[in-house]
Amino acid sequence: FGIALLPNVPISSGTKKPAKDIKGQKMVFVVTAASKENGFIVPRRTMKYFQGLIQGLQILSFEWLQDSLKYSRLLREKAYSAKGDRVGSGVSLRYTSGSEELLIFKGITFHFHGKFTAPHEDLERLIKLGGGEVSGALGTRKSSQRQFLLFDPDERTLDAKVKEQIVRKGLCLVQVSWLFDSISQLSPVDVKASRKL
Repeated sequence: FGIALLPNVPISSGTKKPAKDIKGQKMVFVVTAASKENGFIVPRRTMKYFQGLIQGLQILSFEWLQDSLKYSRLLREKAYSAKGDRVGSGVSLRYTSGSEELLIFKGITFHFHGKFTAPHEDLERLIKLGGGEVSGALGTRKSSQRQFLLFDPDERTLDAKVKEQIVRKGLCLVQVSWLFDSISQLSPVDVKASRKL
């Protein structure tokens, strides 16, 4: 079986070939820090969590690994499996064992503006794992693609030139939190809830 566990090592964005366990079942997990709230496993919203979630990998709490080591065997995952996070807790997570990607950003081209708290490479990886595209220039786009300008709320400066391009090109202006919330819900969040100029 495969477990994504190592810190600072990106989960593969290439072809995923999950290993098989003894019974021949595909098993790929992301093991992460989580808390128990009202009887549910609620994972921390980390970059590893989002990378695993958007790839359809099962999200397990560290307790699963600790208890499996304690009993010297792999325990059933159900009791340790996350059903969502604080934003996507009502969502029925689609675990695909990494065999099917969840292309929630397909048809969207993202443009980055300003500085970001999260590493730019990690945000770009999430977008691409979700089927989206990243473009450096506001002027380039595929005619069929929706265009989103992604910014960090800590970066408060949108100069007049950028604002004019946003309006003229019909860009949707969304915060980085929109990206994370969309992954949590396994569907793009309504852009009306995003920031207006």
